Amino acid sequence: LFKSMFVPGWGQIGNKKYIKAAIVIGLEGSLIAAIIHSADRASDAKRIFDNNTDMLLADDLYNKYKSARDDRNFYCWMTGLTIFISMFDAYVDAHLAHFPKYDKGLTFDLGPDKKTILAARLSYNF
Repeated sequence: LFKSMFVPGWGQIGNKKYIKAAIVIGLEGSLIAAIIHSADRASDAKRIFDNNTDMLLADDLYNKYKSARDDRNFYCWMTGLTIFISMFDAYVDAHLAHFPKYDKGLTFDLGPDKKTILAARLSYNF
């Protein structure tokens, strides 16, 4: 849980879920890059709006600033949600790692049993 909170994908790597780790690292990395890009756009738009002297352009410049700020906030929320999901995914995988794994479908086993020398078992797991 705490590994995934501090380093993207570390909890999944610790659980030997390498494909999930790659997805989490890529997703969190792209979201952080989007935050940085949107924050730069918002900063530039705010600076242009603050230095504007033409009242005809004021509404358009403010809308550009507001759009960039809203994009930045959206990507911040999505990054937080992604971190939260990856943390609890790592937590659940760690706790379920020792559960027995069952084969799904029809299986046939032939071998010794506790009471007999040879036994045949036909089972269907779902």
